[in-house]
Amino acid sequence: MKIGLIGSGGREHALALALTRDAAQHELFVYAGHANPGLNRLAAREFTGELTDVEKIADTFTAWGIELAVVGPELPLIAGVVDALRARGIAAVGATRAQARIEGDKAFMRDLLSRRVGWGSPAWQLVQTSQQAVEFISMVGEVAVKPVGLTGGKGVRVMGVHFEDKAQVMDYIEGWINQDGRVLLEERLVGEEFSRMAFVSDGVILAMPVAQDFKYAYDGDRGNMTGGMGAYTCADGSLPFLEQSDLESADRMMVETVAALHAETGAGYRGFLYGQFIATPDGVRVIEYNARLGDPEAINVMALLEADAVRLCWEIASGELVAGQAPFAEQASVVK
Repeated sequence: MKIGLIGSGGREHALALALTRDAAQHELFVYAGHANPGLNRLAAREFTGELTDVEKIADTFTAWGIELAVVGPELPLIAGVVDALRARGIAAVGATRAQARIEGDKAFMRDLLSRRVGWGSPAWQLVQTSQQAVEFISMVGEVAVKPVGLTGGKGVRVMGVHFEDKAQVMDYIEGWINQDGRVLLEERLVGEEFSRMAFVSDGVILAMPVAQDFKYAYDGDRGNMTGGMGAYTCADGSLPFLEQSDLESADRMMVETVAALHAETGAGYRGFLYGQFIATPDGVRVIEYNARLGDPEAINVMALLEADAVRLCWEIASGELVAGQAPFAEQASVVK
């Protein structure tokens, strides 16, 4: 089978390693945003171009005769690459443009969960003025400030962590209001964060081992947020601070979120879903969703995956995924 992979980074290299384990039967073709020597060594052919140029990607994959496409990063998903590929008859693993709004528009995500799920979110408000921000902070106390669009995991800042006083908070809020016309404020949650990723196809969800990643630039949770400095998983697929009930809550929330996206967009979700959760004294809450695998968490889980990755991706893309449990090695992993 000819497999097309979209993306350029460590996450995509991890996917490529999994997809080429049986290189005698399958060929890998890569459309990348920039050169990656690891991907280049695995690919039969590679093209470098803009990851948001969905027609160019579709044209390239059509010319190569790609039968199955796997999308790594969020930018092409949000630009609608899966819609373009499926219109050409290419089976694709990834969210449609409408479904990818769950990552590309944080206000949409919160509104969707409020309307169609109804639990698991912190208090939140989309504010358009400084006065609205002051009133919301007065009501809930400390907040997390989240730009509504994509910031590569680097835009969120939290009271009590990144700001010395309320004046700095308001300066940051007003900066985003001036730029985007709005900014999302959420009640600050205190607890342990964890990542739960899953393979999803038309309501069938196969969960991956839980990971915990570290977003701060420096040791001791100091410095600014990054896209992710490293992650680990444990051999039992859970984490030491989680109860079984915590995992059940996170998984239930993902099931209901997938159903909500189907109801909202009229199409079954066929791709990866990444839930960033936090275990608090009041239960599990969802911090955000991503419509793709995490980076670096994908490196952890793809190294542990024992299933045939090509068959698994084909079943996701064609709506043939069977309920059960995806096989992962019972080993711990760490990525730095």
